[in-house]
Amino acid sequence: MEKVALVTGASGYIGTRLVRKLLGSGYRVVAFDLRFSPGFVEEFDGKLLFADGDINDKDKLCSLIEKNGVEYIYHMAGLKNRKNQIEEFSLLMHVNYGGTLSILDCARQYPQHIKHVILMGTTEEYGTAVAPFYETSQELPNSAYGLSKLAATRLALLFYTQYKVPVTIMRPSITYGPGQGTEMFLPALITGLLSDKPFAMSPGLQVRDFLYIDDLIDALVVCCEESNLCGEIVNVASGISLQLKEVAEKVAGFLQKEEALQVGAIPYRGFEIMNYSINIDKIKKLSSWRPITSFEEGIKKTINSYK
Repeated sequence: MEKVALVTGASGYIGTRLVRKLLGSGYRVVAFDLRFSPGFVEEFDGKLLFADGDINDKDKLCSLIEKNGVEYIYHMAGLKNRKNQIEEFSLLMHVNYGGTLSILDCARQYPQHIKHVILMGTTEEYGTAVAPFYETSQELPNSAYGLSKLAATRLALLFYTQYKVPVTIMRPSITYGPGQGTEMFLPALITGLLSDKPFAMSPGLQVRDFLYIDDLIDALVVCCEESNLCGEIVNVASGISLQLKEVAEKVAGFLQKEEALQVGAIPYRGFEIMNYSINIDKIKKLSSWRPITSFEEGIKKTINSYK
C-alpha cells in the first residue's frame, strides 16, 4: 500500500534530496514550502502535490493532512539565521517554535492518520555543553537559532507525553554534499579555492563532525519507519571528529591549492564553540542506520560536483 508523506521545507537543500528519496521509495509526497524554487518545480512537476504557504498556517497544514491521508511528516522547514542579532530571537521563535507547534497540533488532531513525525533538530542545541554530545547532555545553546530549536524539541517531547503524538527529534551534525549553498564552511572553502582566490580562515582548531548528505537522508527515511524511536532524541552524525584546519588542508590538497589557504588570517568568532564532537551510539542501538560515507569519499564527490 502506498505511503503518504508530508515534507515541510521541501525545496530546501535537505528537503529536495529527501523528496527525491521518498519518491524513489514509492511514497506519495505532499511538498510544503513558503515558495518553491524553479529547479524544484521543474524536477518534480507532475510527480507530487505542491502546496505553498506559511508554516504557521495551521488550518492549511491540517487540511493537507486530512485531505491527502498523510501518514508521515518530515518537518524540515525553519530559519537558520546565526548572526545572533537581538531581533532574531523573536523571529526564530515565531518560525522554528511556532511552525513546530502548528505541525504537532495538526498531528494531534489526526491520530487516525499520523504514524510518525520526524522533527529536524540540530546539534547546535547543545551549544556550550561539554563534548562529546550525548542525547542526555544538558543543552546550553549560545545562539538564537539553537535556542529556538531547543524550544521546539521540548515542545515535541511534551506533545509526545501529553498527547501521544508519535514524534522523533533528529539532531544532525554539519551536513555537506553536492549542490549546497556557499554560506556553509565547506562549500565556501571549495568554491573559493576553485576560483583561485586566497581563502582566509581562523586558526582552525575547532572540532566538527561532518555528515554526508546521502547518509542523513538515509537516516531520515530509515528512522521514520522505526516506531521504537517515537518520543526519542537521536544524534545523526558521522561519529568522527575533525579539526577545521585538517579539513581545509585535505580539501586544498585534493585541489592542489595549498598556497591559497590562509590558516589563521582571521580571528575566531566571539561566540565560537571549539568542540562539537558527537556520540551516535543511541541511533545505532535503536535503528538499523549507520553512516557509510567516509569524509574522503564524500568530499571528493562534493568537490567534483563544484568542478
